[in-house]
Amino acid sequence: MAEVFIERLRGLDAETKERVTGILNSNQAPVKVCGAFELAAPQRAAIENAFAETFGAGRAINYETSPELICGIELTASGYRFVWSVSDYLASLEKSVGEIFSEKTKTELKADGNGA
Repeated sequence: MAEVFIERLRGLDAETKERVTGILNSNQAPVKVCGAFELAAPQRAAIENAFAETFGAGRAINYETSPELICGIELTASGYRFVWSVSDYLASLEKSVGEIFSEKTKTELKADGNGA
């Protein structure tokens, strides 16, 4: 779970990285990482390294647990929220599958001569 979170954090687009870096540089508000379960020391260190690499800022990170995340991790800093969880992943997957079926239906209707 932490590995996927870190991978997605490092994979943020340049615009998002720049925006968040600006937010972080404008104040010293705390950075918080919430996990469904307590994160082990190596996971915390990996998240802190990824955070510093991604945003160019070494910040103290406060860790908390939140069972509501259901197998997920959430990072918040000065109003910015980045989360990866199984429920978010499944919602994204459901949306993608729905879009695929919607496009397939439109294509089939056009092929049958019933589409607009």
